Order: sequence, then C-alpha cells, then structure tokens
Amino acid sequence: MNIRRLLPILAICLLTACQKDFDELNDTRQRWVEFSFDPSEYFSDILVTTKHGYELGASTELEEGYGLRIVGYCYEADSILTARTTIFGDLQHGLTMKFKHLDKDIQYHFLFIADIVKYDSEVDYYETWFQLVTSDLDDFYMMSFDRNELVAYNMLLYAEMDVGPANQAIAVEMSQITFNGYLVFTNLEDVSRVSATADYYQSFYIDNLMGKLIRTYDLGIKDGDGNTVVFPITASHADKSIKVDVTSHNGTFFSSYTITIRDPQHRPFVATVDCRTHQLTNLTLFEKP
Repeated sequence: MNIRRLLPILAICLLTACQKDFDELNDTRQRWVEFSFDPSEYFSDILVTTKHGYELGASTELEEGYGLRIVGYCYEADSILTARTTIFGDLQHGLTMKFKHLDKDIQYHFLFIADIVKYDSEVDYYETWFQLVTSDLDDFYMMSFDRNELVAYNMLLYAEMDVGPANQAIAVEMSQITFNGYLVFTNLEDVSRVSATADYYQSFYIDNLMGKLIRTYDLGIKDGDGNTVVFPITASHADKSIKVDVTSHNGTFFSSYTITIRDPQHRPFVATVDCRTHQLTNLTLFEKP
C-alpha cells in the first residue's frame, strides 16, 4: 500500500491514542444492537397428526441433518440494505445476533426471517424458502418451489421493527407467516385412487405479505383402500383461500371436481371431503395458542 495513504490513518490513530479521556459513547457516532431469539415455540402453531387425530405443536427435536436458520436484515430509511447477518442453531437453545458499526442518529428498520434448512456437505444447505432481491425491502420476496414431506420443516416466521442503535439488547418475538393443514378424503368404498393438486402462492412480498406468483402444486396420488386418504398442505399468509382440484379413480373410470378451502385468518385446518358426493363436508379451523 502507498505510504502516503497510510499517513492520514496513522495520524488519526495517534491523535486518538493521545486523548486520555477518549469516550467511545460520546466521541464516536458508532453503536451496536444485539438481538436475542428463543426458538422453543417456533413449532407451536404446526398442526401434526397423532394416534387420536390432530393437534398443534410439532416436536422441537429436529431430525439429523436439519437446522434452524435465522437471517437478519438491516435497512436504512430509504429501504436499502446496509447489513445482513445469518445464524444457525436448533429449537432447544437461544440464539443472539449482533449488528455493529451503526450510526446512533439513524433509525434502522430490522427484518428477521426464520426457517428450517437441510445441511449438505457439497452445497452447504438446502432451503425450502428462498429469500430474493433482498437489497431493497420494497422488492424483497420469498419463493418456494416445493414443500418438504416433513410438514413442520415448511414453517416460515418473521419479525420486523424500527430501532435506533444505542448499544442495547432486544428480544425478538417471531410470528408464523405460513400455516398448514390436511385434506382428508372419506367414503372411499368405490374409489381405487385419489389424486389432487392445490393452487397457492409460490412467491410473495415480505414487506406486506402480498402474493406475487400463484402456482399449482401436485399433492400426489394415493390409493383408496376403504379408509381415509390424507394430503398435507402448507401455504403462506399471502393465501386467503386454497383451491384444490381432485380426481377420484375407480378402475378405468374417473371423476374430477374442485373444492375451495377458505381460511382468511390462516389458521391450521383439517378439510374433510366426501368422495361420494364430491363435497367439502367439514372444515375444522384450529385456534392458535
């Protein structure tokens, strides 16, 4: 490096060193803020199947190879990204995230997103939810190409707040912006197979949770053996309703029909469909804790 470029830096360092009464708080504009997270309740709104039916609250013990990811974004007043930090952990232990070298006179907008990722030795990790165009909060959106078979691992939480940094610690309360449920088919005596697709948003803007692009997801094909057939569904808060197209097969014959699950409050649900009448016979919406 050119010695001439070093001289001003050295001069500042010497001047600071000579000030015996130098006060970091009073003599600089730089501050930090540390955020803490308690992930122990992050799965409390997940609806899971049990021997007795359905209940809220998935196990916080993550399967091997999976982990919790929390990404923090710091935006200035013009919604332009100024800093980003990512931390990894599990659902049993608290986590902290620190943003340094912030201006004490600026009110920053902080955004936090939590999800579950699957680690891979070659590509670092796989994510269900992709965070895109993050440099500008107005254009920042989430996208998911597919859902995990482990329904709890489709969860997505977020929080946002405005903070003026003052070397303080702040606890962050995260909120779910996904919700899940189950599509249950009954009266399968004359049905050999059931296939279904569901329409919900593939992507949505994070700042207002408004939908960006809707897509038809294939829920799969399951054999009808006289008992119930169940398809899990996970959608985002961009969805106020979910349209489901169903095809019931009976040998070489089949019938197709459409049902709509209306859930504007994004509550975990169980939607029961009668394969004989092709009607949505019951929609149970669960109260969140």
